[in-house]
Amino acid sequence: MTAADPHQLLGAYLLGGLDAPDREAFEAHLRTCGACREELAGLETLPATLDALPVPDAVALTVASTLAAAPEAPAPPPLLAKLARRRRAV
Repeated sequence: MTAADPHQLLGAYLLGGLDAPDREAFEAHLRTCGACREELAGLETLPATLDALPVPDAVALTVASTLAAAPEAPAPPPLLAKLARRRRAV
């Protein structure tokens, strides 16, 4: 786990913010930690509650203008080109 104390990862786990290795490690921790299981159970409705909150207009405008001003990322290479490069590298 990236955090020294797995208890610090509870919020990120609850909100789906952990990568696969950290999520799996935290789930292993949950199997042995009653305190984290209890806290997680008490917070399980939090993501739905947060999703139900309206986004303030100022935030929505800031996000929209930031995305509009961001340069477009180049398109990823086609799958066949990736496979050909991998085949040549082997």
